Amino acid sequence: MPPARLRQGRHTGGGSSPFQEELLEGIIESVDEFYSANLGQDIRRGLRENASRGFYSIGRAPYGFHKVPVRDGAKTRYKLEPEPEDSISVKVSSQITSFVFVYCCHNCPLCS
Repeated sequence: MPPARLRQGRHTGGGSSPFQEELLEGIIESVDEFYSANLGQDIRRGLRENASRGFYSIGRAPYGFHKVPVRDGAKTRYKLEPEPEDSISVKVSSQITSFVFVYCCHNCPLCS
């Protein structure tokens, strides 16, 4: 990230021409673009690393699962575990699945 004095337009030096101001603005935009792209890569790399270690790090757990906190050094991370077989969501899910398979028309995209 460029120093605050550059981002706020307060740079050291004497008077500046419009060309120098445009050049400085272009340099700042280039640094900002590089910083943003680099940050995106770092975030994707971190998410991939967490997933490869078995941790779940994005939002709510999918339907039929719940997040379980796990200590990882000084941090608390989460792993996914399926809901118990006697939970309401699993019962409803299996009933809906059974209904779809029994009463399907066999011409839908699921059966093809």
